[in-house]
Amino acid sequence: MYQWTQDFQHSFFPRLEEKYKTFLGKILKGRNAWFALVGIIGMLFLSVFLLGLFPRKVLFFPDNIPRQIITYIEYPQGTDIQKTNKATLFVEKQVFEIMNKYIDPTTDKNFLAESIVSQVGIGAGNPNVDAGSANETPFKGKVTVNFSEFKFRRGINTSDVLDEIRNRVKGIAGAKVTVEKDANGPPAGYPISIQLTGSAGADYDVMLKEADKMIAFIDSKKIPGIERLNVDVNKESPELEVKVDRVNAGSLGVSTGQLGFNLRRSVYGQEISTFKEGDDDYNIVVRMQDDQRKNENILFNQSLTFRNQTNGQMMQVPISAVSNTEKTNTYNQIKRKNYKRIMTIYSNVLSDANGDEITKQIAIELKGYQLPKGISYSFSGVQEEQGKNQSFLMYALFLAMAGITIIIVLQFNSVSKTLVILFTVLLSFSGVFYGYVIANMDFVILMTMMGIISLAGIVVKNGIVLMDFFVLLLDKKVADKGLESHNDLSLVEIEEIIIESGKTVCDQFC
Repeated sequence: MYQWTQDFQHSFFPRLEEKYKTFLGKILKGRNAWFALVGIIGMLFLSVFLLGLFPRKVLFFPDNIPRQIITYIEYPQGTDIQKTNKATLFVEKQVFEIMNKYIDPTTDKNFLAESIVSQVGIGAGNPNVDAGSANETPFKGKVTVNFSEFKFRRGINTSDVLDEIRNRVKGIAGAKVTVEKDANGPPAGYPISIQLTGSAGADYDVMLKEADKMIAFIDSKKIPGIERLNVDVNKESPELEVKVDRVNAGSLGVSTGQLGFNLRRSVYGQEISTFKEGDDDYNIVVRMQDDQRKNENILFNQSLTFRNQTNGQMMQVPISAVSNTEKTNTYNQIKRKNYKRIMTIYSNVLSDANGDEITKQIAIELKGYQLPKGISYSFSGVQEEQGKNQSFLMYALFLAMAGITIIIVLQFNSVSKTLVILFTVLLSFSGVFYGYVIANMDFVILMTMMGIISLAGIVVKNGIVLMDFFVLLLDKKVADKGLESHNDLSLVEIEEIIIESGKTVCDQFC
């Protein structure tokens, strides 16, 4: 290894320098300089043309091989947890049948999956849809497959396993089943996400109908790669509406606030004290038992204790004596953004499909699509985050180039030298474009833009060093010959200085 290093430094590299010096001498002779300039600019335009001819997939973050596969099962709200549990057990059985193919007969252990976890109710929600919600969801289930490290998978592509699971769990009657993989990067929502926005007083019923119409319209276009379009709002959430008999309650001296407080304390509880153990404090909360607070008769036949304002005596009346109940359906949620009502149409994408390309195709299909007055649509989720990051990074690149330009002008006190250095930054982009086309890589917004900004800094640094050394050699040549300025040097002498500075700076950076 030591001998190789010595040979490279003292034999191979010096020969390479001399060849580079000879190459510079040839391209700077006569018309060759113009041919070289036109050729370099032509290569830049060719790289742009090739990138347009062979477009790359645009991604917010690199597409990852699944480390996890999560299957979400969702029934309409109000579904009994036993029914959800049966569907979750069915999905779990299908997953087990698929994963049993990857059991090592010698160890009787699964080399592909580390664990399979099923959840029903609490913790079974999809974070992309109801992020931050800790509500009990007896109508939702989830089955998560955690894979072993890549080196232990024996060449099995977990993306193929995802497709197999997706095909096996289709068609559960009455349920929406979504199969996803773990996300790469920060949570940004679904790759396909269309946000409907209504005015502050927009009718949510109308918006929901328009969302269903838009889903049907997009489905009719048969765009490949869409898993299943859904809307994150539904009107089937069961609700028990309590209507207070204000006349009867007023005659007895019961306030609506007292009635509401009693019901809230029964269902959600009331903190009455604190239990201290060592340095830890634990809140003591009193509420009805689980079976009691879910029993309508017990809940509304509990007594309200109050003081009669007429005679000052303590009285008790059941809640049902001063109120009526009505079972209705309502929205599971009403979402607002900037004081405007919104709802989102969303979908995952199938394996090997690109969300950016599908979104662009949807945007083309939706051109001219008519929505009622006061309702508009826009693309959100990954596309929104991608656009924000792209705008920010382009702005950062602009600020960086502006700052670099000011520094170069102040250093060389010359606009022409500054333009030459900045022109090298533009030419460096051709290397980026050729790299993407030849390597057949995806265009990852965050990584690529950060790379381009870093590349611009390196190219400018090299350009400044080269230009600074070139000017130093010019000054030395003028001083040695006793001339007044650089303009007094001949073209041959300037060519020699260019070649020498190029060779020396190449020696320093290479």
